[in-house]
Amino acid sequence: MLYKDEKCPVCERVFQEGDDIVTCPKCGTPHHRECYASIGKCANSDLHSSGFVYKRKEQPEASSASQEIKKAPSLQDIAPSALGNLLNNQGEESESNQEDIEEKAINAISDANKLKPGTAFIFDKNEKIDGAPLSDVITAIGANFYKFIGKFRKNKTVNWNWSAFFFGPYYLFFRKMYGMGTALLSIRFAASIIVSVAYAGPLNTLMTAWKDIIASAETMSRAEYMRSIFSAVETSKALPAYIIVFAVAAVIHIACALFADTIYRRKIVNLVLEADERIDQEEPLFMGMLSGAEEYSKPKLKKLYLANKGGISIMAPIMAMLIVEILSDIVSMI
Repeated sequence: MLYKDEKCPVCERVFQEGDDIVTCPKCGTPHHRECYASIGKCANSDLHSSGFVYKRKEQPEASSASQEIKKAPSLQDIAPSALGNLLNNQGEESESNQEDIEEKAINAISDANKLKPGTAFIFDKNEKIDGAPLSDVITAIGANFYKFIGKFRKNKTVNWNWSAFFFGPYYLFFRKMYGMGTALLSIRFAASIIVSVAYAGPLNTLMTAWKDIIASAETMSRAEYMRSIFSAVETSKALPAYIIVFAVAAVIHIACALFADTIYRRKIVNLVLEADERIDQEEPLFMGMLSGAEEYSKPKLKKLYLANKGGISIMAPIMAMLIVEILSDIVSMI
């Protein structure tokens, strides 16, 4: 037992075998889960500003366990998918080692200090979201999982996601929601094409006027240049075309901000629930991608599958941008 003969700082009762214990992510102070929840913060939160770090009593009989804890990597050194493995490694680890594994994960969170000071990421190892084990959900989310778990638990249809607002459909590609991202980009692209066809005359007139203005820009003052630009837009009657395109883009970005988390929640839950079946279907291909995969247990394969299919993709939004640009250039030449 890691905290034998030590007391909870809230109720001052000595920790007993089987107690549900959580640690502060800032200083590592252990509490009973109920005690921590009752005050909503660490009992030593007033000492955090001074750099206080909780020191666990060394116990001879637990020396080997202590060494194992010291070797536990921090979140800065391990991927969140690996954290998911620690929290729910049921393939090769015995039940007696499960508590040690969870303690490592909790201490890893404390060491990395990835959460806000005075808060802790607390959950029941048997907790599920729509039938999907939370530890598998964490593995599938990957980076910054703790930013989504609270939203997933609340299960609200509408949330606000600033990243989705600013990046729109490209944010969906970043989180590997390719279907919805493609659909929204297609709507925006189609709107641009329709507007360019409907306002072909005014837009051509405006482009010609802009070329003339740019050619003579060196002989104009800044004020004259801006007046010429606005005058060209007003004379060409192309302003409604830009307003329509902007309005469509704004609606899409707002929709992404409001519903991206809900769509992502459904994607992650479905990914977890369908993982076993998908692995069986794709096993030959998936196994071929892994070195020594034939030696992996089924739970470990599932973790690897979730980490691969979930997480984020830096290249996906970049490729989407390039494709949109290429298609736009092709259409403009027709």
